[in-house]
Amino acid sequence: MPLPNPKSSERGLLPALLSLPTIVGVMLTVGFITLGFFFRGEIVALLKDPSWFFLAVLLSELFFFPRITVLIASGLLFPPLTGAALTVAGDVTAAVLVWAAARNSLAMSLGTAILKHERTRWMRPLLRGNKAGIAITVLRILPFSHFSTVSLLSGTLKIPLAAFTLGTLLGCLPTALVYPFVAQGIVQWNPAKFIPAAALIVLTAALAILSLNRMRGPK
Repeated sequence: MPLPNPKSSERGLLPALLSLPTIVGVMLTVGFITLGFFFRGEIVALLKDPSWFFLAVLLSELFFFPRITVLIASGLLFPPLTGAALTVAGDVTAAVLVWAAARNSLAMSLGTAILKHERTRWMRPLLRGNKAGIAITVLRILPFSHFSTVSLLSGTLKIPLAAFTLGTLLGCLPTALVYPFVAQGIVQWNPAKFIPAAALIVLTAALAILSLNRMRGPK
């Protein structure tokens, strides 16, 4: 009877681990939409309190809730700059908590395993280089880079807290400032507000992708 191949088992386990944030995020999205349908007034009234909204942002990042949902909600509940400030404060706090948690042995083992997988292995030279702070900024801007995964890997690779926090802050600011204007512009149907903001989102993402490709260098 042939023995199981450890590498084959690892290949089967890691995609499951990497897809876990997506699964949890989808489940939470469905759950919150359902709650919002039945308790819309109560939830809106609660989240209009800045302290409760900050807590909601913090928990959403810790439990893999899609960040774009929080960004849009901030524009619907608060003036754009207020919503951006609350969102960034929650983002940075959640990121630092995950970074710190990644220093314990269990989370570090998970982070190391994820880094070895083909889907994220390319992040290793970026986050280990002398431009790790810039790499974090770029990864935060990218729409397909999972927020908490970047925090976990950064803690696993022992990126200094100052560089990690500054990179997270700079990377979160563009989307936190722009998405609320998109949300308000669509709800108020004001193309003069949401079209330039949406174009800025696309431009920022394109620049981040170009920067990432240059940092990765030739294959």
